[in-house]
Amino acid sequence: GRAAVFAGILLVPTSATTVLVFSGLLGLLWLSTVPPTNSLVAQIFGVQHMSMLGGFVFFSHQIGSFLGVWLGGRLFDAYRSYEMMWWLSVALGVTAALLLHGSANTIGGQARVIKMRWGMPADSMYFKGAWRIVKFALGDYGDRMVALAAKDYFFEGSAWKVVPDSKYARRISVNTPMTISGPAAGHALLKTSADPSGRRAVGMINNCAGGATPWGTWLTCEENFDVYFGGDASKLPEPAMHKRYGVGRRAAYGWWRHVDRFNLEKEPNEPNRFGWVVEIDPYDPQSTPVKRTALGRVKHEGAEVVVGKGNRVVVYMGDDERFDYIYKFVSARDYKKMIAAGKSPLDEGTLYVARFNDNGTGDWLELSPRNPALSAWSIDKILVHTRLAADLAGATKMDRPEWISTGADGWQYGTLTNNSNRGRAGQPGVNAANPIPQNSDGHIIRWKDSDGNLGGTFEWNLFLISRETFDEGGQMFGSPDGIWGDPDGRIFIQTDGTQPGRNNDQMLVADSKTREVKRIFTGVAGCEVTGVAVTPNRKTMFVNLQHPGDGDPKITNFPAPFTGAAGPVPRDCTIVITRKDGGIIGS
Repeated sequence: GRAAVFAGILLVPTSATTVLVFSGLLGLLWLSTVPPTNSLVAQIFGVQHMSMLGGFVFFSHQIGSFLGVWLGGRLFDAYRSYEMMWWLSVALGVTAALLLHGSANTIGGQARVIKMRWGMPADSMYFKGAWRIVKFALGDYGDRMVALAAKDYFFEGSAWKVVPDSKYARRISVNTPMTISGPAAGHALLKTSADPSGRRAVGMINNCAGGATPWGTWLTCEENFDVYFGGDASKLPEPAMHKRYGVGRRAAYGWWRHVDRFNLEKEPNEPNRFGWVVEIDPYDPQSTPVKRTALGRVKHEGAEVVVGKGNRVVVYMGDDERFDYIYKFVSARDYKKMIAAGKSPLDEGTLYVARFNDNGTGDWLELSPRNPALSAWSIDKILVHTRLAADLAGATKMDRPEWISTGADGWQYGTLTNNSNRGRAGQPGVNAANPIPQNSDGHIIRWKDSDGNLGGTFEWNLFLISRETFDEGGQMFGSPDGIWGDPDGRIFIQTDGTQPGRNNDQMLVADSKTREVKRIFTGVAGCEVTGVAVTPNRKTMFVNLQHPGDGDPKITNFPAPFTGAAGPVPRDCTIVITRKDGGIIGS
């Protein structure tokens, strides 16, 4: 009887009426079992024990009902998901049947506990040999979340937690041994006294954003590396080359006084070993990170990886400095075939830099000796001094290119955070792609490549100009930095810099079609909102708060309650965002 009722529940659309009907039927079926149960108790134990044992059975049912209602309420409050509650109930029921009824299950009635950790693959959520419905009921919530080759997270109870002893955990620092790979590896400009081969670097510094590859690795980008070097830059063999990267302009840290490799007078080539895109395998903590020279040496902000026509990998990159450029790299061949042949898709290919024409078209200018403007340069010199090569090629000087992300419409969206020097005396003036003089608030540009992301031309337009984005509800922003496009056409925007309305830095979501912008998250005073990752169902989002209060406890003691200058130094953190109704973030 109960099986028939449950079959009806599964087959009939759920509504308030059907819920009441099926609940009533289950109640009647349960009541119909009371007389035969009491009769059985009387037959086995005697009539004198019937009341006590019958009462015990009834009491157990009531406790079970109470706990079920309580658990269901807690789950719905936490996730606002009827579907999750339903399948969890099925999973618990099936699991109980399999574990407790040894004569009828494939586990053998072992008294064991199934640990459910959201974020783990479904295969790890059930006992080997158990019915497939257990796996189905518990659900596959995607692969483990792994922070930049550093930490492993899982979902347990009602919160995400760090796995302190994860086999994936590692720390990659300025002292981590690395390999230099690609066309510039071994070039004289990369050789030092500690590494005469020019192929073995030590460490990475000032990393900014990155991007995931389709083969499961992570690209992390070295940005403002110049501030770690000190000494007399005028004694360098190529001072103009170093000056283009700011090397020798100022040393923000005193490393060069104590560590020879950061002293320009002792190791003039050491700066050339920084400013690269570094590839890391987060699933192999024993692997050696690799600096991929084919992607050029600039102050990399991020690396947006797209699979283009013919399975060729395309990497879009921004160089975060005033009047610098937007780049793309295209692999030489199908990335799957290159990997099968034992070659990295990021070691062989062509690097380009963007020229935005005033008529809404654009050109990708090849950075190789095949470009007449660079015919006197070797490819390795072009890759070590990419900025100077881009200058000669005639690229468009942009207002600090930051992150790049691909939208659901196939366009690339790039943030240009600000440029207060645009149009000042002695500085480049405005152009169609950078139309605002002394652009203190920044803007967002978008483009679409020809020929499946492989073409040498593109079309472009301005998506948002920050100072023009304002509504009566106070939706406004400045200094766009992080950006991510979701599969439904939303563009998430994160800021780093002074905000209009004296707001803190924030995250907003824009509609790629209507350009409507809504604020979704606000950071604490003095922080940058950066980094965005989501679970596969996009119902949980992770964002970071970087340098809250700029490290000053007089501004904030975050995440501790504010007590002022005597309180703890504020700490960076990762924030987990979910909707109260359990829906997709941004919807």
